[in-house]
This record gives sequence, C-alpha cells and structure tokens, in this order.
Amino acid sequence: MPHSTRYSSSPKSLNVGHLMRQCLDVATASLLVNGRTDVSAFDGVKMQLGGFVVASQVIHRQSNLVARRRPRLVLAVAAVASLIVGCSKEAPLALPQAKIPSEPATTEAVATVAGEPITTIDLGRALVRNGAEVSNQYEDVAARRELLDDLIETKLLAVAGRRAGYDKDPEVVAMVDRMVADRYLRELVAANPGEKDVKEEEQRAYYEAHRADFTLPDRVRASIILLRFPLNAQDADKAVTRERAATLLNDAKTQKDLPGSFVSLAREHSQDLLTRDRGGDLGWLPRGARTHRVPSALLDALFKIEGEGNFGPLVETDVGVYVVRLTGLTVGQVKPYEEVAADIRQILLAEKSKRLNDERYRQLSKQFEVKVDEKLLAAVKPPAPPSSGEKPPAFPIGPSAK
Repeated sequence: MPHSTRYSSSPKSLNVGHLMRQCLDVATASLLVNGRTDVSAFDGVKMQLGGFVVASQVIHRQSNLVARRRPRLVLAVAAVASLIVGCSKEAPLALPQAKIPSEPATTEAVATVAGEPITTIDLGRALVRNGAEVSNQYEDVAARRELLDDLIETKLLAVAGRRAGYDKDPEVVAMVDRMVADRYLRELVAANPGEKDVKEEEQRAYYEAHRADFTLPDRVRASIILLRFPLNAQDADKAVTRERAATLLNDAKTQKDLPGSFVSLAREHSQDLLTRDRGGDLGWLPRGARTHRVPSALLDALFKIEGEGNFGPLVETDVGVYVVRLTGLTVGQVKPYEEVAADIRQILLAEKSKRLNDERYRQLSKQFEVKVDEKLLAAVKPPAPPSSGEKPPAFPIGPSAK
C-alpha cells in the first residue's frame, strides 16, 4: 500500500492512537515476514513503542517538521518493528507451542544510536517492507541511505521515548498486550496441526446428522394480477372488486393457450406495482417464506395449485383480490454431499477451534490466578454519549473517578 494513502497530508490529522496502530500493524508484519514467531520477541515492544509515542507527540507539535519530512516519517514507522526482535529472554507460557528457530546473532551495525545498533538485518527488513524485492528503487546507495536515515530517526525517537517513560503509558501497555495475546494464540494454533484437520468420516457423519440443514425447500413460481380494494371500502365496494377479479380469472383461463396472454392482462389490470411491469411474475418463492410483498395466504394458495400453467381460485387478503397462475414448481431435495463438503469442513473447524480455545483458556486460568471484583464491575458505568461538539471520555467512569 503506498505510504501516501495511509497518512493525511494535514499535520493536524496525526495523533498518538492512529500512529500507534500503524506501528503495531507494521511490527506484526515484520515478525511474520522475517520468520520470527517467538513470544519473547514481543516483550521488548513496550520499551520500543514508548519512544514512538514520544515521536508522534513531538511531531504533532512541530507541524513544519512533519510537512517537510512526512515520507521519511512514514518509513520510520515501519522501522519500529525491527526494534522488537531479540529484546527479551523470558520463557513463554508452558503450553503446547511451535518450535521457533532463533535469529542468527550479528555484530554488523550499519549505524548506532545511543549505543544501540541498527544492523544489516534491520536494514534488510526495511528494504523488504518497502518493496525492494519487486522493484529496483533501492539499487542506488543514496536511496538505501535515505531509508537508513529513517531507521535512525525512529531509533532516536524510540530512545527518547523510553527515557521519557512512555513505555509505561497505559494505552501503550494495553495495545502491546492485545498484540502479544493475538500472536501467542496464533502460535499455539500453529503448534497443534490437528486443529486444522477434519477427517472425511467426521464430515460425512455431520452431513448425515444435519441433512435438514442442507435440504432445499419446495419452491413455486407464479404470476399474479392484484385488484386492490378502494380505500375505506365498504362491503359493496369489495363485492365489485371480487366481480372484476372473477371476470379477469375467467378471461385468463379462456386465453390460457395464447402466448403472453396473462402477461398482457397483468400489465393492463394489475395494481401490484412490483410485478405489473413484469407481467405479474413473482419469481421463485420457497415454502414457508414470509415477505412483505407476498401475504402468507397467497403463498399457501400457490402451493395448492396442481400443475404448472394452471390457475388457482381467487385469493382474498386485506388489500384486495389476487388472480394467480402457477408457472413453476420444484420439489425440495437434499444437496449432494460433494456440494456442501467444503462448508461442512469450515463448520467443523470452527467448532474444533472453539473447543480448543476454551481448553487453552481453562489451562491459562489454572496456571495464572484470575480475580474479579464483581462489586466494582457493577459500579463501573459506561460513558454517556457525548453532546454535540464534545469528545467522549477515554475510559469508563468508575466509582473512584466521581
């Protein structure tokens, strides 16, 4: 995605939350592209993202700097991902997980900032993120130097951010926790190949047990002519409408074998605006369907007509009287297994994933103590909708905030 589409040209549009989200997106992409899947690699993100918070706030205040160096700032966002890798040695949670290859150590520093290296690996990742594999834009060493300058800029801001304490910002911590949780869950899933497997016999057993779910209902197709009752119609008015409908039904039967005869009658006499121009055609309707345009009495009557091309008796509803003709009928049938096998597989995979996730959370709850203050939870009230021009509060309002 071009950088210009991800950032507004107005400095005022920059805010901490937006830039942090961009940073997290790129950080996750970096780990995936470069084969890093270890949970410990994410532990250092709190320190690194703190610096980026400082960066975004400083840039927001210095609009002239942003206007001059926007392209480099955008590339600098991507560089934060490279700061994540190798920042922690804490062991991951003792649950089943994939074997993660370690990243080769390197002492080749293309640049250093406050003693922290920017390695050839870091620069290589940045080149990949910016499309060097599919274009020749970085063949020129000057272009690579510009990219390195962006990494240096980000490293400077990250160092400043950590020293300013932004790695402890609650919003940063919460965002990192969500990213780590999502990545770790994907790692646990990857560690269990059976989670993506569904046996053929399981699929067929599900198909047999849920045949009704894969059964197509009976369907009819019909054409109608509607004569509406006048507004506030009295009995005498309704009787006139019934007589007109009976005459039309008789005419339609008389002209039954004439091609297009019912279509012509519907276009001339029907007062149903949705079907009149189509010659009265209602389209296909499944048994039991309830729509605003097809009253239940009319649908029931259609399924009682025997034989395509035949007419049914007049159908009267609150709105008027219908002349009806059956034009199509299909009997419900079960879809072949081969036609729904892929759908069944997805259903079973979702069920299996839910069961395994429930088991994972159960294990985690046993390994780590969880306490909930129910009284405090009940006392926390959602923020009221903001009035016009007022910004909503950042967090729910608890008892201690009053």
